[in-house]
Amino acid sequence: MFTTMRKSLLLTPALALMAACASGGGGGGAPPPPAAGGAAPGGTTLRFSGQVLATGARQMRGSAGATTIGSETEVVVSITGGASGGQHPWHLHRGACGSGGAIVGSAGAYPVLRPDAGGRANETANLTVALSRGQRYHVNIHESSQDLGNILACAELAGS
Repeated sequence: MFTTMRKSLLLTPALALMAACASGGGGGGAPPPPAAGGAAPGGTTLRFSGQVLATGARQMRGSAGATTIGSETEVVVSITGGASGGQHPWHLHRGACGSGGAIVGSAGAYPVLRPDAGGRANETANLTVALSRGQRYHVNIHESSQDLGNILACAELAGS
């Protein structure tokens, strides 16, 4: 009986892991908790997400998110209401919207958003920087590379 129970206890997590992989891993429960107050160690995952909201006359909207695994972070932004044919630089910053916080990682790591005819654009930046639990971050979307001071939209990112 002990052998059967031990096999069952060993198989259950393996089957759950296989099911999560087969389903794409989405929605299968909360990630393991990160180290208190610090960056994501080893295989720990930290997730941040927020809504892109217009800060000016242009009605830009969308979503932004960042996922840190170990010492690497992927930042994704998706917008609607961009200027068709426009080129909007964007960056992840430390702090809250409007704080003027420093860009996380290299500014060159963020591909320019280039909205299509419908004003939609999506881009991903891959950084060799870990985000930290309990810190504030935001994404700024700028008018153009010639007018970085004009922020069209911002997304406050909350950790989950």
